[in-house]
This record gives sequence, C-alpha cells and structure tokens, in this order.
Amino acid sequence: LVDVTDVNSVIADHGRWIDTKVTATVRQMLMSSKRGLSLGADIEFQIAGGELFIGKVLVKAGKKPDVQPKSQYLVFLGSMPETNIAYPTYRPLLIQAGRIIDRSVSESDEAQRVSHGPLDGRKLDSVLSEIRKHAHS
Repeated sequence: LVDVTDVNSVIADHGRWIDTKVTATVRQMLMSSKRGLSLGADIEFQIAGGELFIGKVLVKAGKKPDVQPKSQYLVFLGSMPETNIAYPTYRPLLIQAGRIIDRSVSESDEAQRVSHGPLDGRKLDSVLSEIRKHAHS
C-alpha cells in the first residue's frame, strides 16, 4: 500500500519507449524480497506507457496510466533483473474511502467502456487480510 507523491513520464527502453515513473511512500507491506524496503520508505516504479514533450511535440506511447499524486494505491511490484527497475504486476488499484477501485476504461470512436476488475468495490482491509492469509500458507 503506497501514497503516491509524484508521477512523471520518462524515456525508457534505450530511447524506444515512454514509461510513467511513479514515486511513492510505503504505508503497508504484505511481503517483500527487496532488502532495505520498509514502512515509510520512498520507492519508485515504472508503468509502460506515457506522454512526454520532446521539444514542442507531445509524444505518446501506449496508454498513459491513470495514477495520480496525493492518492493511495494497492500495488503488486516485481522487478526486472537486468535493470532492477520495479514495475507493477497488476495495474495499481486506487483506494477511496477504504475500498478498492479496480476499473479500467477503454475508449473507442463510439464511446468509453468501463470494465470492473475482480476487486472493484471490495473493502481494503478484507482484501489485505485474505492476501496475508494466503501469503503465509
């Protein structure tokens, strides 16, 4: 569980792609294999896709992730061994009023379509409890 403090786009993959870099503060951890990661620590992770001005041109790569500063998210992170860059293994899940918002929006020429993930609307405490139970079994 993290509090996002900063979100910005960066050039990635040796200049061939744009990622969104998220800086956040760790508020709760369910488990970690990364040494030195503790509550209150700042972490960074990158999500594929983003938008970046190169000169005066807005360059877009993939879909810009909907992650906002001053918001709390449940994230499941892995890391790429060759670069040690952390990345989410599932989209970051927004936390609002103690509940998980697990939705994605796809856009077409006709309309926006919202799809609800399996955790949408569930109480955060309940989900964290289930994850802890399965992580230690």
